[in-house]
Amino acid sequence: MSAEATPKSGASRWIDRRVPFLVLSAALYLAACLLPALLFHTGSNGYGKAGPTFRGTGYESVGGAALLFTGVFGIVQGNFAVLANPALWLSWLFFVLRLDRGAIICSTAALLLAMCTFQLVFQQYYFDEGGVRGGYLKYPEIGFYLWLASMTLILFLSIRARRKVSARSGGGLAS
Repeated sequence: MSAEATPKSGASRWIDRRVPFLVLSAALYLAACLLPALLFHTGSNGYGKAGPTFRGTGYESVGGAALLFTGVFGIVQGNFAVLANPALWLSWLFFVLRLDRGAIICSTAALLLAMCTFQLVFQQYYFDEGGVRGGYLKYPEIGFYLWLASMTLILFLSIRARRKVSARSGGGLAS
């Protein structure tokens, strides 16, 4: 009997079905890192008679990879959007291991943490360590939307898989 004629085991069947979606989510994430993610209205900080001032000087686009690596410093300022990345990575792991409840929880947490990005509309993003050059979020760019799409894809597929399992076992989503 050839290898092609042997039936696949149950474990390899579900890996065959889930891996392409994981690869798609990871590809969306990689594209998000390589493309512009956020556009900032930039300027310099100064001090006038009325106190601290912000003098706008133009616009600057920041890529996803730069935000991934410098986002850790946002935690110090109370912006936790960068924590969406480890939550997404965990959701990938749970998704492949068929731990759908964990994937749902982690991908939902990732999406909620990603929304902290909009805090940059009011909270200044610093381009240098001295706090002289900064900017405020003007609008998200394509990289940001691809980042969200990678999270949403895993969430949607995990919910769908969980419902199929629940339907087969005769229970509800919570069982």
